Amino acid sequence: MSKECITIIAQGKVQGVGFRVAIQNIANSLGITGNVQNLNDGSVKITAQGNDKKIQKLLKLIKNNPTPFCKVTKLLINSNEKSHHYSDFKIKI
Repeated sequence: MSKECITIIAQGKVQGVGFRVAIQNIANSLGITGNVQNLNDGSVKITAQGNDKKIQKLLKLIKNNPTPFCKVTKLLINSNEKSHHYSDFKIKI
């Protein structure tokens, strides 16, 4: 089964609310590899690699606000043509 690699920019109240840790936990539970990091504009960038079904589940969970304190208002999603070789899912600082 081929792996899909996407970049997601989550906008809204996504910094300082446990969002990155929640995304890491969800990704690990789904077997998705990649990383998550805060951006200077207040959004969060997620690079996720896994099979399509797992990626779609991740997107659904993100849209449903994975922590009680966050509020995702917009997701920008781009497919990456080149797959990376991530071994796990990390929080980038």
